[in-house]
Parts: sequence; structure tokens; C-alpha cells
Amino acid sequence: MKSGLADGEPNGHIALSDHATTGDGFVGALQVLAVVKQHDQPASITCRRFEPVTQITKNVRCRDGRESVTEHAVVIDAIFNAKERLRGRGRLIVRPSGTDPLIRVTGEGDNPDLVESGVDSIVEALNGAMPI
Repeated sequence: MKSGLADGEPNGHIALSDHATTGDGFVGALQVLAVVKQHDQPASITCRRFEPVTQITKNVRCRDGRESVTEHAVVIDAIFNAKERLRGRGRLIVRPSGTDPLIRVTGEGDNPDLVESGVDSIVEALNGAMPI
């Protein structure tokens, strides 16, 4: 991978923006093989570059205005507080789905309890901010 611009998802999609705008398994496999060849080591060593961490995604169903619900003060506070609890040992992503009437809340980190409580607090805030 020349520029290192890659994004992965738990569903296995890897988008290599130098080569395609969407996930392509064949292109991804070729890029992995190129890196294995470049390092001249077995794939089991070359590909063992990180320790996986807990990742939790929860969806909150919502009506129109998916973007605006994340601008409510209670939601902003919940996101801020959840990030503070992670103390730089994880990350949170709160975004509207591009395909469904959902807000997706994803948390990652090395402490499963902190990740889950952070995601749950944001989901609770989103549910409370939804217009009736």
C-alpha cells in the first residue's frame, strides 16, 4: 500500500483509496501479498501488526433529521463524557447511517466495560433526544 490509506470494517471490507472507492477483496488480497513479499517473512509474522481490541456498534433507529439529533446538548455531553472515560485508550464514532434511518454508535478500546458503558450512555442520550 503506497500511501497507507486504508480503512477496515468488522465485516471484512477494506477500501484502498489508491485503487478503488469501495471494498475489493481481490485488490486487498494482492496488497497484503505485496507487503508479505516486501518484508520477506511468513504472512503469519508480517500480518501480526496489532492486538485486536473490543469493538461494539449499536444502532439507534430514528426518523428524519438523523444529523440534527447528534447536535442536541444531551448527546454532545454524553459523547464528551464517554470520550473522557476512555482517556485516550479507545475511540468513539457517532454517525448517521448512509443507507438506513439509523445513528450508528461505535466504540473501540482495550477495556470492554468502558467501551460498552460509553456506547450505552450515548445510545441512551440519543434515545432521549429523539423527537416524538
